[in-house]
Amino acid sequence: MIMFQNNRKFLEYKYPLEEELERDILSNSKLFFGDNTIFIEAKRKLETKTMGGTIPDGFLFDLSDIDNPEFYIVEIEISSHDFYKHIFPQITKFFAFFKNNKSQSDLVEKIFSIVNSNVELKSEFKNYLIHREIYKFIKDVIENSQNILLIIDDQIDELPEIISTYTDTWGKTVKPLILRKFKNENEIII
Repeated sequence: MIMFQNNRKFLEYKYPLEEELERDILSNSKLFFGDNTIFIEAKRKLETKTMGGTIPDGFLFDLSDIDNPEFYIVEIEISSHDFYKHIFPQITKFFAFFKNNKSQSDLVEKIFSIVNSNVELKSEFKNYLIHREIYKFIKDVIENSQNILLIIDDQIDELPEIISTYTDTWGKTVKPLILRKFKNENEIII
């Protein structure tokens, strides 16, 4: 795909590795998700037992409506990964996680621990919550808002059919977001 801007040609950049796409999202999370969000990178901070044997790439708290905040498990994938062997099982484990109260409690503890040990994250939560308790807020949001944000670098052919077939899970819970990157020499458009 090609993009033109100000009489200049930008060629689409294909991410060779998922880690590179993850870095772009981590370093631009406010730009992509909005100023009233908190993104917590999870990959290096969770053990596999917390999420039933799989580790998401992050957690997103959308606080644009502080009275109705949204929680997302964030999974970042490059479209070249096999859908049925890699992406489908990973997302399915997240559905199982949402149905397990013990797993949710463990995750609340882990996220609170991450937030409590990081001065910037703790301050960011406190700015939104004012006098509310961080632990209770995290617990309430995870119990009441269960979404999965699937960020991919290109269209996945199987996704529309899966979403329309599994309406109670994929159709209701999974929010796909396609992120494409274009380059012209040292300039980048995402």
